[in-house]
Amino acid sequence: LIAVLVVLSQAKNSGKTKAPRPPRVRKDAKHGWGGGSADAAGHGRPMQEQGQPKELEELLEMPDWSTFYESYVRKNRPVVFRGSAVSQRAYSKWTDDYLTQHWGKRPVSVELNKTETRGGPQKEMLFGKFLTDMYTKEHEGQLYAIVDFDQDKKAKTDLDL
Repeated sequence: LIAVLVVLSQAKNSGKTKAPRPPRVRKDAKHGWGGGSADAAGHGRPMQEQGQPKELEELLEMPDWSTFYESYVRKNRPVVFRGSAVSQRAYSKWTDDYLTQHWGKRPVSVELNKTETRGGPQKEMLFGKFLTDMYTKEHEGQLYAIVDFDQDKKAKTDLDL
């Protein structure tokens, strides 16, 4: 959820039209990087249809932490929270300026291709620099980072979990 809020903050603060989604595997990537095959069973199907299909529960409100943990995390059960991100204080509070002010000096690992494929080229940079560089023409559509705020008390005060 926190990674999603950062992505939402980035999109909200960019003020630009959305760039086209980059290809899943870069053309200059090493052979095999990115993995997977278009011939694999279930390729292109929704995640909930992979393996043994299970009904995906959708909630309109966030449960309290103990309910969420016991009912979903411990049971490894997927759930979708419709409209929940916008109800979080972080949704309106986490602008690029706010994130830079509170966590700008935090080192983060940044992937140099904006896809969710893991294992590609990376570099370390400060979170504030990442927030600035990702909007530049030079880095357009290239930088991707997942910033873990799970143990950060300040970040948690901005979330209703």
